[in-house]
Amino acid sequence: MAAVSNKPADIFQFQDRGWSKEECTDERVRMLVVKYFRAICDDARMRSLIGHNDVSVLESGPWYANSYMQLLTKHGCEKRLDFLRKKGSFYHGRPPKKFEHVLVDPKDIDYRAQMTSKRLLSYTLKKGVLPSEALNELLPGRASTVFFIDCQMATQIALYAAIRTVFGKALFDSYFSRAKNPLRFDYNLGETPLKAFIKQRVNSEPPILGELCYYKNIPAYWTKHTDGNAAGWHVMSTAEEEDLEVSFDGFGLGYHKSTEMDIYRVFAESFNEEPIQLTELLPEEIAAKRIKSSLLSEEQIAAVDALVVTPEGIRQAAKEHPDLVGRLPVKTSLSVKLLHWFLKEDSDEAKEA
Repeated sequence: MAAVSNKPADIFQFQDRGWSKEECTDERVRMLVVKYFRAICDDARMRSLIGHNDVSVLESGPWYANSYMQLLTKHGCEKRLDFLRKKGSFYHGRPPKKFEHVLVDPKDIDYRAQMTSKRLLSYTLKKGVLPSEALNELLPGRASTVFFIDCQMATQIALYAAIRTVFGKALFDSYFSRAKNPLRFDYNLGETPLKAFIKQRVNSEPPILGELCYYKNIPAYWTKHTDGNAAGWHVMSTAEEEDLEVSFDGFGLGYHKSTEMDIYRVFAESFNEEPIQLTELLPEEIAAKRIKSSLLSEEQIAAVDALVVTPEGIRQAAKEHPDLVGRLPVKTSLSVKLLHWFLKEDSDEAKEA
């Protein structure tokens, strides 16, 4: 018998045929999302480790912009660093091969906050590209170019992959290629067509397997690390019934069964690091704007820079100020009820939705 490969790319063997309503159960969908998300995160962990010693791994795949910049610096890739910095890619992102930037309307109240004409980490499908082909380009082992994402976009890739499996190729391509809701990624889930397929629970209960939630670092993080990665973390619950405590996975976390304290440990370590200088990340004109936008005095900034935080301190802050620090009460997942609506035999209404 031939050996079965465990490479992440082998997990994403999509079929042309989708699921029936009977096959599309809540448990199966949640397990599918977790499987896909873990593969995405495992691939990121592996490439991050390899990237410290092998520059060739930097030729493709999804990366945090800051992490990619640091690895380029370590390997002395000055030409590529300068190119990406001048294009503002470390600020507003670099889209995958079959996507393009979402532009910000100058009339939008968010325009000046964006600093450039491109919306932060917001990518939409290029015209003439099939959504299923574009999605394949994002998956572990399949990307042919480098692109920048964050923890939110990583969760969205897993959700789209799950919908691709449930829908099958034809329905997936039909729905996500339309002008009013093309396949899109954004730092705000509500700006993507995924919003039509999700449900949310808002309470203090812990998340269940496959639910997404968000952890916030202490507010002072933004003061010290203006464009840092760890102001918060979008994570997915990987906790199973037999687990003694809730566990999570996330793009950039060290383990697929990370606990809440593991997340706080990452927050503390990230806060205590020396901040990346904005001039390392951004074109000079954007860096100047970002520096001037601070509302704090030099003395206040110096006080924050002198802070040393601990995981225990962040946990205590989350208990005392749950609206500012720690896990937010909103938990998000794919809605089987909404997926069923699209899978019904008479799907003309669904295709027109």
